[in-house]
Amino acid sequence: MLVPAHPASFAACCLSLFLPTWAVASTASLDFDSLQHGEEVTNQFFSSAGVTISGVDDDNAGNSLPIVAFDTEIPQPNPGTPTTSDPDLQRLGLNGQDSVRGWNGGNLGSDYIVGNALIVQENNNQNAQGIFTDPDDRAAGGIIVIDIDATNYDYRYVQTLLVDFEETGVPLFRFTDINSNVATYSPSLEFDTPDNNFLYYTPIIDTESLGLDSRLSRIEFEFTNASGAIGLLALSDDASFNGFIPEPSSALLMVMGGLVAFRRRRD
Repeated sequence: MLVPAHPASFAACCLSLFLPTWAVASTASLDFDSLQHGEEVTNQFFSSAGVTISGVDDDNAGNSLPIVAFDTEIPQPNPGTPTTSDPDLQRLGLNGQDSVRGWNGGNLGSDYIVGNALIVQENNNQNAQGIFTDPDDRAAGGIIVIDIDATNYDYRYVQTLLVDFEETGVPLFRFTDINSNVATYSPSLEFDTPDNNFLYYTPIIDTESLGLDSRLSRIEFEFTNASGAIGLLALSDDASFNGFIPEPSSALLMVMGGLVAFRRRRD
């Protein structure tokens, strides 16, 4: 055992052996790129972040919905290789040109790298257990649920990347702390044109500023009567957390609080 040279450091080292994880500053970033295209996330535990991800309907019945990984880097059209039913979420077109909708890529634009995104799945077509053959975000929306291991993680700051929301609305974020207090946040407070499709890095959301004074136990991203996706998720208990550092090709997304509007509407 290596003993720190300074007695105070040694005492701090020993003390840390008895502290829960949340007593030490922690930040986790999830990009979902380890998932296979079309892979269903079924109460899947992401141990590096202490979170479990699932999906439910937003019709108050609480029925579960499949949350699926969508690889935005799959070219289109793409015969003989993985397919999708949502070209809006695909960055690349055929030879750099999307022959169906007439612009490079889908609503992501050809210059913005997202990687895998999480969607609420529209259809139930699977070619293998837990793998959807034709990933497509659900037009009726739904809720992506993030359950947090609050025993070991003291998350209070949240940031995410929203991808390609529908004309009919924008997501509502719902935060629940360990005392069952609930606070909400809507990105609609940040811009005035929800009828366009977007890539949007949210600001770093300080849940204490929303009225919560305890660590988070659950986050819900609700897409109400509208489709959409989550490209990245960051959680932190550190007030100095600076947020995502985007890929070089995505650097412009951080301009003006992270909002990039593409005036390209769905058919």
